[in-house]
Amino acid sequence: MSTSDYSDSTVYSDSTSTGSADQDCHDTTSDSSDYSGDDLWLTGSFESKKSWVVEVRNQEALRGYGLRTLMSNPTRVSLKCQTEGCQFAARATLNMKGEWKHTTSETRHTCSGKKTLITSAAVAAAISDTVVSYDVKSITKLAKKVLGTKIARGVARGVRARLLGALAPEASIQRIEAWLGCMKKEDKESRWLFETDDDRFVRCAWSFGTSRIGAKYVRRLIAFDATHLKGVYGGILYVSVALDANGHLFPLIFMIQRGNENKEGWDTFVSLHNKWLRHFSSGETGIAISDKFRGVKNVFKELRGFQHVLCTAHLGRHVAKKFGRKIFELFGKLVNARSTASASSLLKQIKGKDKQAKAYIEEQGLENFCRASIKPPRFGHTTSNIAESLNCWLRELRALNYLELMEGTRRFMLEKSSKRLKDLEKSKEEEGPIPRVKSAIKKNAKTARKHHEAIRKSGETER
Repeated sequence: MSTSDYSDSTVYSDSTSTGSADQDCHDTTSDSSDYSGDDLWLTGSFESKKSWVVEVRNQEALRGYGLRTLMSNPTRVSLKCQTEGCQFAARATLNMKGEWKHTTSETRHTCSGKKTLITSAAVAAAISDTVVSYDVKSITKLAKKVLGTKIARGVARGVRARLLGALAPEASIQRIEAWLGCMKKEDKESRWLFETDDDRFVRCAWSFGTSRIGAKYVRRLIAFDATHLKGVYGGILYVSVALDANGHLFPLIFMIQRGNENKEGWDTFVSLHNKWLRHFSSGETGIAISDKFRGVKNVFKELRGFQHVLCTAHLGRHVAKKFGRKIFELFGKLVNARSTASASSLLKQIKGKDKQAKAYIEEQGLENFCRASIKPPRFGHTTSNIAESLNCWLRELRALNYLELMEGTRRFMLEKSSKRLKDLEKSKEEEGPIPRVKSAIKKNAKTARKHHEAIRKSGETER
């Protein structure tokens, strides 16, 4: 059990403890509630680690002290006072009977005066007016700055839940609709979809005008991914990302769905690309990359103008887990095979080591991951890393409520668009190519000089 499970210094009243044959300890809570001495008072044994932790926290909370978890593992647990420098420590160990027994500890507080009990409610009330970021680390730093003491990770999680819990999806439906309406009014080229079921949030998708217009000029390569949201009411964030001419990430469409990732969500998300990015579906065939999930082939058949490719990193992890390291190494060579002959040779090697592995790999379809079987253009990408990179950029936003996440993506797109504009103006002033092309030219020139030097030296040797 992790240390953070009991780090929130909250007064519990549902603790349960059991006594031995000689001592009746089930009334420990009621006895300790009347205790007002300076020492920690515990008797008997406890049936679980949690019951002991709850009892100790209860006693110290009644005396005005907050505790933090110092150490917790399957056989031992230790609590200390939240005040730095205080010698108070309480410990318990698991005995041979499977019971938790309170051991010798320093039961007197050496800190000056009794400290106010630090709960998630108290911290939330103290920082509610100054909080900017809702991730655990930011809340911990802000609480230390405001209150002058460090709070445990469990308390910080409780604070985040209290600050974000005020805006549940159902309660903020009108605010989300207002935000979407404002976006449409200010950005005529933007598009959005908002679905509810009996006044319950189902999903919300949006695409900014810059994404729809810029999609005409990016590479015909789209990476799809879905990631879990870390807010108090969870959900899934679907994203699709392309690459611009400078090799930078270019987000296309975002979608939030309440609940878990499922085929219905993917069907809706893929259909929006046909509807909102129609000009992107015409022209030469592109590449759509995604992870492997149930029904993936049927979902991406509906995406017009693109052939679907499985993420080789995700598929490779499945192969390694099922068949081991040796098959995984052969699978890596198969992914990068440049001809059908070399692909067939590698499949024979895989069959010689494990017939089931060969059957599993052929079941995925070589045209879905093998370079030799993918129809050109291939764009040199066989993983959905560009979508994973976008999820990493949005890591802090994924801990916010839905409305804050949507506003965060708008600001994110504004910052990236502004940076692209500055890079373009800079390249015009220098009368040179865009940075990616410039770096490629320098790299090619450097390589050419090395080759020229090697040829020159070889010629001198022959003489």
